[in-house]
Parts: sequence; structure tokens; C-alpha cells
Amino acid sequence: MYEINLENHIKNIIKEGAQSYDEIFRRSKGAFPDIVFPIVKSAVDLPKSAEENNNDRALDALPEPNPSNFDWRFDQETIRFICDLLAKYNISRIGLFGAPSLFPPLAKRYGEVVLFDVNNLLVQAFHSDERINIIDINYLDTTKYGKFDCVFMDPPWYLSYFQNWFQKANELLVDGGMLISTLFQEFLRPDARPELLQIHDNASMGGDVSILNNAVSYVTPVFEKRIFAAKEIPVKGNWRVADLMVVKKQRQTELPIITVPKDDWIRILLNNKVIAIRQEAETSPVSVTEPFQTGTLLLTVSDRDPVKKKINLITSDNHGLMVTGTTRITHFLRALADGENRLKLTERMNINPGEQIFLNTILKLVNL
Repeated sequence: MYEINLENHIKNIIKEGAQSYDEIFRRSKGAFPDIVFPIVKSAVDLPKSAEENNNDRALDALPEPNPSNFDWRFDQETIRFICDLLAKYNISRIGLFGAPSLFPPLAKRYGEVVLFDVNNLLVQAFHSDERINIIDINYLDTTKYGKFDCVFMDPPWYLSYFQNWFQKANELLVDGGMLISTLFQEFLRPDARPELLQIHDNASMGGDVSILNNAVSYVTPVFEKRIFAAKEIPVKGNWRVADLMVVKKQRQTELPIITVPKDDWIRILLNNKVIAIRQEAETSPVSVTEPFQTGTLLLTVSDRDPVKKKINLITSDNHGLMVTGTTRITHFLRALADGENRLKLTERMNINPGEQIFLNTILKLVNL
């Protein structure tokens, strides 16, 4: 049924006169372009745009997005829209769950803006600002941070994260406070519709709910661009669109917290690329296994993918590896990022020739 409904939706977009692949992708209500593209090709012959048009210089100060922390960022038009939306409410203290691209403009308008995010690189990007809290929101102790007039959240697009983040936000809000959340759309995956109904029901427990359709647009991150290039899908603009859900808190909720894997990734900025390494309690020698016979590029962003679940090293170009010796790898890469000489570092860590081969494999992923 999902496939039939999606195909009918895409064909209706074409009948309405869509002029480009990018327009169709943006209007596909969350369906990933690799699903939409074959439907479009079978129905109409559209020219492929030769130039990308999703550059957004406002995000250059932030480290490159890495898929380990579901890092999609708002484009500049969306940032302006959200800032203007918040200005309509009587707000003095704002909590941000994710959404680091909102922190700089909101911090200029409001003195009390607190960001909660798992990405350790944001500390350096925002110059060790004390309002940055590096923490997994699913495990946030809400008693430590006081109350907020507004919580804006951009959770990973999985039902468990929405439920957990909504409950944490509800606990942090004053009575009458505003919870604003991004919301995926109905063709994101086959079970998206019932998930959206569940999210709406959960939100309604806290107060009145309103939906702003198509209010959010995301910059296409490099890791998605690599997938589109490998699959020859003509995405040239910012295709990912979402709704906004606005809830005025009228009641305290007691939604159960769903157990999700705790974020145990350390992110390292090296040669302008971000390498994320899952931290594991082991000091084994370094070794590397490529997940596919075709190499290291992961052709999905879904956390449900069985191969991706095994990956414990992933780059901002969506290259993934299964490695051992994560402690040694992390030490080595951090020292390189801090400017230590590679040869001296190899000697200091007593890296053997076999380990050096594996470390070279990792460094090639970031063009070193």
C-alpha cells in the first residue's frame, strides 16, 4: 500500500506541472530520492540540473555534519522563519534539543539560550560557550537545568526519540510554555503514518497541538550527496522538508522513556572532515574491516540498516568501517588533530607495521 500511495502522489505532482527533479523530491513528503527517482523516470522525461544550489554559507562555522548523530541542519530561510516564529511568543529562556544551527542567531536575540547536543565538536565551534551541554538527550536529567519558556527540538526521525525528547521537554517547560518540534512527513517510510498519529497523540497529552506544514528545509549534507552521486540520483538542491509541531504546555505528561542505544561516539575533526568513533572498552591492536565488497561507502543513512548497525567508525563523507582498537585509534586521530607529527606519534604509540596499514586506510577516508 505504501508503494501504491507514494506512486500516486508522485504522479499527481507531475500532473500538476512539476518542472524539475528537485521540485518533485521536495514535494515527496519525506520519501528518499532513491525511491522517488525510478517512479519519476518511468513517468516523465525531465532535464537534470547541472549545478548544485544548496550552498549555505551561514553553516560554515560548524564542523561538517556526520551521520552518527543524525546531523541535518536547517537552511538559512528556515533559520529566519523559526527565529521570527519564536519572536511571536513571550519567551525569555529557550532550550534547544539538537538544532545547533539555531544557537548563534537565537543567542543574539535572547540571553538565555541553552543547547543540548551529543556532538562534542560543538564546544570548540562555539568557543567553549557555557550554554553548550554535550549530552545524550534521551538520558538528560531535567532537574539540573531549571525551567524554560520554550523548548525547540529537532529529534532523529524515529518514534522512540520523539517520545523520549517530548517527555524531557515537557519536564523542562513552565506551565504555558511552548514546545516546538520538527516533524517528518508521511512517506518517510512505510510505517510513517501510524508513527505520526502516535506522535500527535503523545503531544496532545501535554496540550493543544498545531501543525505548520512544510515549514522546515534542511541543507543536504555531504554524506547524503555521496549516496546520491553513487546511485546517480540527480539531487542538486535541498530536498529534505519537514513540518513543525507546536504544543502549548497545559498538562504534565508521564510518557515512558524508551530505551535507545546511548550515544557513545567521539567525533574528531581532521582535515576538515569529521570522523566518528564509537567508544568501546577495549585496548586491542588496530584492525579494519570494510563492510562491503565494493568498499567503504555506505549507501544508506538509515539507522535500521543491518550493516550500518555494525559500523563503529564513520566519516562525514558516509564512509564506514568495522574496526578493533578503538581506544588506540581515537588516541592516534586526536593527537593528529592536535597537530602532533605523524612519524613521532607512530613511534610514541609503538604502532606496529600491521596497525600502520590499517591506520592508513582510515586516514585515506579523510584524504590524508
